[in-house]
Amino acid sequence: MTSRTNSSQVKVVLESSEGNVELIFDGRNTDKFNWFSKSRLLSSPWKDISTEPQNFFSIEGTPHEKRSFHINRNWGGCPQDACWLAVADGGPLGYCEWERAPEDQLPYIRFSKTTVYANYNGGNIATADRMVIYIDTPGNNVLCSCPAGQSLSEDGTRCDVSPVTEDQLRTLVSRYAPKVWLAKGEKYNPSSIDFHLQHVKVYDGRRVYSSTPSTLPTCTETCYMSTVQPLPHAEATLPFFSGEQIGPTRQPPVYAVVKRVNAITTDIFYWMFFPYNLGKKVCVGDKIFGCIGKNQTLAHRVSDWEHMTIRLVGKTPSSIYVDSAETSSGIYNWHGTSQTYRKGEDVVLTEGTHPILYSAYGNHKLWPSSATRTFMARLIKTLKDETSAGTAWDTWKNVRFTMYQPDGGYTGNWTWMNFKGLWGNKEVNWG
Repeated sequence: MTSRTNSSQVKVVLESSEGNVELIFDGRNTDKFNWFSKSRLLSSPWKDISTEPQNFFSIEGTPHEKRSFHINRNWGGCPQDACWLAVADGGPLGYCEWERAPEDQLPYIRFSKTTVYANYNGGNIATADRMVIYIDTPGNNVLCSCPAGQSLSEDGTRCDVSPVTEDQLRTLVSRYAPKVWLAKGEKYNPSSIDFHLQHVKVYDGRRVYSSTPSTLPTCTETCYMSTVQPLPHAEATLPFFSGEQIGPTRQPPVYAVVKRVNAITTDIFYWMFFPYNLGKKVCVGDKIFGCIGKNQTLAHRVSDWEHMTIRLVGKTPSSIYVDSAETSSGIYNWHGTSQTYRKGEDVVLTEGTHPILYSAYGNHKLWPSSATRTFMARLIKTLKDETSAGTAWDTWKNVRFTMYQPDGGYTGNWTWMNFKGLWGNKEVNWG
């Protein structure tokens, strides 16, 4: 916008997953700042804005606190602050709790989602995904600004998502890595591939050998790994099945594979490895006041892979895919206002930028929340998964990252990704 404008109107649109909010101002004979004022306001979603007092109504806002486009009702020492609109750029070090946000979420656009002003700290404040300003000039709608990560087109009529560089991807891989809650009492933790390969041998036809992540061959689907120390029966376990320790200074790795879908869209696959999958006791026969038949343990197996995928458009999350069971498995769409991912009734919460998932006791299947889950399985009437907030696995503290390669194209410490065989003993479904 130039220093003076002959625009008849200026429209501010706050875009969010809960619906757009529009403010319209009289732009005649104004400059690039003073059109945004109470005296120029023609319409807004807030019915009290013309009668209630404001201590700020300006684009400049409060520069010291890095707040702009500020329509503020009153201060109250942070807990009692109230507003209609504020664009906060203080990031994680923002002056008040209500305006703190990760750097990648800036500008942090907060507004009242009711018809009156609201306390910044209450449930009536929403977060816009972006703010767009339209200038009504003769015959044109011209955009004035674009959100972070986007650039204004040459004709000024749209915002284009900026491509992400590989260096930026390294940062984004850690930024969106999940927080995984292992269940209370979990005995079989995740581990690195290096750790697992120390305890198994590779069987390739008549060849038997040890390997490391960088020397593991492509092999064929007939290859398999088997524990160095034999397992005499179905219930037998070995010490290394417990995986690696999880603590404040020690985290097993998560393996992130990044695939570019197109110039602005990226999928990040987060792969999690566990040396052991604990099977479930099921009733083989009818269940009438207990089990008529026999209880049998199925699906003990050496090695267990779980994964989650996030899709980014530019630097912004679009959705995640959770590999779970039944209706909980699938795509969860990002809702910027609530900072959650949603699929029907299922909701994945976040800790900052990190999706929060729950790993089922023993078999490590990923779920969106802490609960007892009952689901159907092939040839078995019902199975139960128990999830709870036991041990926190903050995967972003140890992310190993590589770009996606076509089949067989991984090298160096990622050579193991070419392996096509089984990662554990052939006796997969001991009973």
